[in-house]
Amino acid sequence: DTVRAALRFATDRTGSVANGHTGLVLRQNIERTEQFFTKLRESTSRELSELLEKRHQSFMEVEVMQKVPIRRRSVDPADLPVVETKLDVATRCNQNCVFCFSQAAEPTCRGREQYGGLFAYLKARGIDGVVFSGGEPTLVPELPEIVSEAIEAGLLNVTLETNALEFRNHGLADRYRQAGLQAAFVSLHSADSATVDRITGTPGSLARTVDGIRNLLTAGIEVHLNCVVNRYNHPQLSQLVRFVAEELSGATSLTFSYVAPLGRALDNREVVPRITETVSNLGTALQLADELGVIAFVPGRCGIPYCLLPGLERFFLDYRMRKIAPATHH
Repeated sequence: DTVRAALRFATDRTGSVANGHTGLVLRQNIERTEQFFTKLRESTSRELSELLEKRHQSFMEVEVMQKVPIRRRSVDPADLPVVETKLDVATRCNQNCVFCFSQAAEPTCRGREQYGGLFAYLKARGIDGVVFSGGEPTLVPELPEIVSEAIEAGLLNVTLETNALEFRNHGLADRYRQAGLQAAFVSLHSADSATVDRITGTPGSLARTVDGIRNLLTAGIEVHLNCVVNRYNHPQLSQLVRFVAEELSGATSLTFSYVAPLGRALDNREVVPRITETVSNLGTALQLADELGVIAFVPGRCGIPYCLLPGLERFFLDYRMRKIAPATHH
């Protein structure tokens, strides 16, 4: 969230940073982070471990979050929340989504050796899992080997954020499963081909993504679907729920995120509707998901406030989290 706030300062068309105490702290953190990662990227594996040990209380460009463990058809409140970190492993993508805000200049680490050192560090700090993100992480040829490094370091939950286009190759899904990948968080923004093409800027994406999802499921990889609610797709949310129930019933869950006015959305502001324009369609879709047996959620960080959908609080992860354990952030 801090990084995204900094990006907003940097892209507000003025090129200025806020004055006062907030601006001073922001400038200092940016400078310290830049110096830290310059050293990190130039380090060997042993030097990396030493550097991380010395600076473990400093700001790191890794996102740590706590989430509810989602099981098929249920959320078990007896389970402890999972603590995981998100790592950018790729900068390029094979789609061109109108609202993309992934603007990583470089991957978190360079090469398997550095990732191995980072995984060991995270495990020692009590991190349960890792999410590989990007860009599109499947465009990194050695990522299955990096996944294996995470498993070998003892990380229990390994997830891949992907558009699943590359998984149209059935053999690739098998390769990731053999490496130890447990789950994929797949972007699926609509069940309508024309709408998906408009959102992703990539013709034919829907059919390729659906093929990829099916191959992931066949390979035994758990699939969680993510729909970014925006101006183009919010009237079709119920259609998407029905499509998931009928065509992708093996998927574990469907998350409805909300488009953020960041990245490319700053240049395509029409894609960001008022929340009040979308809540009715979202509420209907959530209720339909309940009826059809699709596990559907609205996340906390990039969702909408559950006060806007009274009576449907059970679908909101923030609402569930407060009943399980207080949130923990590092």
